[in-house]
Amino acid sequence: MESQIIVAIISAAAVVVVAFIEGISLRIRKQDEKRAEQRAEESRLSAQRAEARAERRAEESRLSMQMADANGMLTKIIAKKLLNHELNGDVEEAMNAMASAQAEYNSFLQETASKAVAKV
Repeated sequence: MESQIIVAIISAAAVVVVAFIEGISLRIRKQDEKRAEQRAEESRLSAQRAEARAERRAEESRLSMQMADANGMLTKIIAKKLLNHELNGDVEEAMNAMASAQAEYNSFLQETASKAVAKV
């Protein structure tokens, strides 16, 4: 009879220990899930920031190419002028293209800078 009581007490103690360990494990799993969700959210935000940076770089590259093209046009016209070739209004057209490209580029730079300052 006494041995049955001892066995029952040991069994009950084992059940309590197992339940306690399971509770701790559940708590750890929930913390791990929460950390995994936080890492996934951080990764998603990082990807969004990278995409926004890529879009800004693409816009800056497009504007730089436009300025280079306008600059090349203006340089060609100036070279013609220096060689006394017929210009037929090319100088004004090239200067207007260059001024337009510079204005767009400066607008882009100001917009980018103002957004960067607004984040601070």
